[in-house]
Order: sequence, then C-alpha cells, then structure tokens
Amino acid sequence: MTVIFARLRALRANGPVSVDAGRGRVLDVLQPYIDDLTRRKERGTRRAAADIAIAVLSGLYGCREDTEEDMLLVRMGLPGAADELARVVYKRLKPLRLSLADECPEWEWYEES
Repeated sequence: MTVIFARLRALRANGPVSVDAGRGRVLDVLQPYIDDLTRRKERGTRRAAADIAIAVLSGLYGCREDTEEDMLLVRMGLPGAADELARVVYKRLKPLRLSLADECPEWEWYEES
C-alpha cells in the first residue's frame, strides 16, 4: 500500500458531500506530490517525476474498489470519482508521457489522450 493510497483512504465525510468540495479535499492531498514531481521534472529528473506521478495515479486507482461508507471518495461515488480525479491529475501530468498499462489496466483513456 502506498502512502498516497493510505492518505486518500483516510479522507472521511460526516454527511453528504458535493463533488466539487470532495474534489478540492482530494486535490489538497495530492497537490504536494504534484508540486514535487513538477520540481523534479524541471530539474531534469524525469524518471523520479514519473515515479511520483505513477504513485499518485496508482493511489487513486487503488481506491476504486473501496466500500467504507464514511470514506470521502465512496461518498463522491466510486469508481467514477476516482476515475474523474485521475483524468484531472493526468491532464497536469500529460507532458511526462506516462505508461500506466501495468499499474492501472482499466484506464485505457490515458493512452488515447
């Protein structure tokens, strides 16, 4: 289990949650990792940046099957919520040209984008 996956699973909701509010909370968890991989890419350490990007997307992917009712992503509607957030994150990471076939086999859309 990755740290990112654990942090996403730790996000809880005490009642109904809007998709926008939930997305903001999830992106707040992911943003430090996105900032770190962006810095690494700018410094020329593309492989390290790609590894972090894969960890971020794998963390979201790993949450797709969760069923704990108070988990934020479950309240937002899994697997669709994780899939949509992954698309948002992937758009930011597209310049890295990641291959996620092994890590996230149900997300074929990244190859097409």
